[in-house]
Amino acid sequence: MKDLPNALFRHVKLENNEGKPVTNSRDTQEVPFEQGKEVLKIFSDYPCFSSILDDFRRYDSDEATVSRKKATAQEDEE
Repeated sequence: MKDLPNALFRHVKLENNEGKPVTNSRDTQEVPFEQGKEVLKIFSDYPCFSSILDDFRRYDSDEATVSRKKATAQEDEE
């Protein structure tokens, strides 16, 4: 839900992924317990000023505006 820069996680290395940073892991890549705790702590501690949910509210609002404009245009044509 938060938008965090990848750079915050690059120091977290995964032994089971050739020592690469967690940011280079693949989908469904297992993350060892200690590295997982560190990733979650970074998420938890990072100050969040916005959320993906903010974007969805805007998309809903934009969609409603477009729908109203279409309905008005159709009424004007009739």
